[in-house]
Amino acid sequence: MRTFPVFLVVLLLLVSLPGNAGEQLITFWNTFGTGPPKKAVDDLVVRFNEQNKGTWRVELLDVMAMEQKILTATAGGVAPDIALFDRFRIAAFAERGAFRDIKNLYPRMDLKPEDFFPPCFQECVYKNGVYALAFNTDVRVLFYNRKLFREAGLDPDRPPKNWTELRQYAEKLTVWDEKKYLRRMGFSPIHGNSWLYLYGWQKGGSFVRDEGKKITFTDPKIVAALQWMKDICDFYGIEEMDRFATGFGAEAFYPFLSEKCAMDCQEGYLLSMIRRYKPELDFMVAPMPWPEDGVHATWSGGFALVFPVGSKNFKGGLEFGKFLVSKESQVYYGKTSEQIPALIEAAHDDYFMNDKCWRVFIDEMNYSLFRPVSPIGDLMFDQLSRACDFTIHKKLTPYQALAQAEKECQAEYNRIQKKYHYPLISWSRTLPWLILPLALFLVLRLIRSFRIVRQSRLLRRDMVNGYLFSLPVLVGLALFTVGPIFVSILFSFCNYDILTPARWVGFENFRRLITEDPLFYKSLQNTVIYTLMSVPFGLLTALGLALLLNWEFRGRSIFRTLFFIPSVIPLVAASVLWLWLYNGEYGLINHMLGKVGIRGLNWMLDEHLAKPAIVLMGIWTVGGGMIICLAGLQGIPRHLQEAAQIDGANAWQRFIHITIPMLSPTLFFLIIMGFIGSFQIFTQAYVMTDGSGAPQDATLFYVFYLYRQGFTYFNMGYASAMAWFLVIIIAIVSYLQFKFSSRWVYYGG
Repeated sequence: MRTFPVFLVVLLLLVSLPGNAGEQLITFWNTFGTGPPKKAVDDLVVRFNEQNKGTWRVELLDVMAMEQKILTATAGGVAPDIALFDRFRIAAFAERGAFRDIKNLYPRMDLKPEDFFPPCFQECVYKNGVYALAFNTDVRVLFYNRKLFREAGLDPDRPPKNWTELRQYAEKLTVWDEKKYLRRMGFSPIHGNSWLYLYGWQKGGSFVRDEGKKITFTDPKIVAALQWMKDICDFYGIEEMDRFATGFGAEAFYPFLSEKCAMDCQEGYLLSMIRRYKPELDFMVAPMPWPEDGVHATWSGGFALVFPVGSKNFKGGLEFGKFLVSKESQVYYGKTSEQIPALIEAAHDDYFMNDKCWRVFIDEMNYSLFRPVSPIGDLMFDQLSRACDFTIHKKLTPYQALAQAEKECQAEYNRIQKKYHYPLISWSRTLPWLILPLALFLVLRLIRSFRIVRQSRLLRRDMVNGYLFSLPVLVGLALFTVGPIFVSILFSFCNYDILTPARWVGFENFRRLITEDPLFYKSLQNTVIYTLMSVPFGLLTALGLALLLNWEFRGRSIFRTLFFIPSVIPLVAASVLWLWLYNGEYGLINHMLGKVGIRGLNWMLDEHLAKPAIVLMGIWTVGGGMIICLAGLQGIPRHLQEAAQIDGANAWQRFIHITIPMLSPTLFFLIIMGFIGSFQIFTQAYVMTDGSGAPQDATLFYVFYLYRQGFTYFNMGYASAMAWFLVIIIAIVSYLQFKFSSRWVYYGG
């Protein structure tokens, strides 16, 4: 009786706390999870809350994987009021109506486009709308080690000025050991933070034309830039380069800090790392060298403040955004985070201009370009990275690789523009057809139940009680499992990107899947090969361990536990662990191979080794299958083994003619589950390849590619078609396995 009054008192106290009354909540998602940038943003939130006490209050949430989460939050109507978002991806979300156009609100915030560095502002512009406030920026420059320059006989005060000098310097600064192992690279065009965009622009090439409508990856100047990158990699040997690069660490072990790389193309974050981890390093920065027949160019990116559609407090989000891009906040952010503010006036503060390194960064913003503002920006970046990978590893010529990438990107851009010609889905007409099969199933199930129990009042009462108790589960199953399954069938026949209404395209997704998409067949091939390797080897390993641990010996339970533990380790943690074991430079496996005179292998960087490496990791986690086999072995009647032994059967004969037949139902179960599980492999490949599917698409598995289509490229309709194609494959193979199981599976009796 006293609980209710106490609850009211506590509630009144909470409501009456100072600072709550009259304050409007602003939800802010921050993408910086660690380091000085996070501290700077946290401090700015505190400052804003103190300055606006009683009016506004910002609630900060650190959000990793911002793109996927803001996508689902916006679609679900629970988007934040303001978010810190990668400028490069703004166009893709703006195309789908996810962010508000704030072009007409700049005057209200006392802002003008010319207040920001041109690349920062222009990257927020899409189709004559402005969808963000530029927050920070970075720009690529050349870091070079002055001490290593002196050791190589180079002038430490004269960095390379052009591509010819850059290559000459790189060759002089490269160091090999007595075994011809690479110990220091002079310069690498595929590491650091440069990529093909930078070199293509420096050569004078263009990646898109006609306001982004025409993809021009095969521009001769871009082809020449990729050839130049390949030539430098050929000097080192790409296999040796890959092995050496696996020893690159993050943060304190970054290759420029550990002097494994004498020159590096990077942005300002490397300057911050040097001052934190190795302040004694003798280095300097300079503009990135450009070709003699090219132009002085570099590139920049960064983050911006976006305002998702459907947020609860757009006005408050604007107020906080105005605060974050004010000169005072931008200067504070720049000093604390050691990143360049997007606001020009803040970037020209004495803190940056009086520093000889930062001064180079600020000056280079005058020559900076930015990645094409396009709704297919992610696809363009992935396809260009893939083209570089295939070219540098000598699978395709630069033109062939870029032509493939151009074809895929142009086709996807055309599909996005074409989708508006398809009719919208009418949910009022469609939902009944989706609900009807489920309702019919439930009615038939109830009729069958009533027929069974109609003759007994007790059974009728039990049936009613049973359905009532299971109703919450049944409702949840219908709404959150069966419902989405039926809806995904519909989406497989639609052009659907989550953020805009679905449009009916008929069998277009399936036609494209089968006739146009080469990566569909590549991902399917990778998955089949992985399945053919992982299921048999996993089954044999599980069975072998079970046979060993079925014997009676001291400490058997300890060994069972040790073999089982890896199977309960989270896949992400296990993947990171094995990535270290596979490290080509200092991984344990290569270290042990070196002890017996075998040169270390590029496990995850060799297209022929990457899948076997993941299979080997999977065998390490067969503890679950081992326990199931062990249970099956202990269920075999001992008298059968004893009778066979009395009749003169040896151990092998008893294993073949008694153990295997009696264990066949268990083995059949493991084969079915292993096949289904292997066709859904995702986590290992995603973590161990950093979401790229490298090398040369060797680890681009089916579900991995499906995820990329749905949550990176927004092709949820296409991803749904892929999902149902996978369902059909698994259903057919499972049916065939059950069909032929009668020939070898023995159930007894």
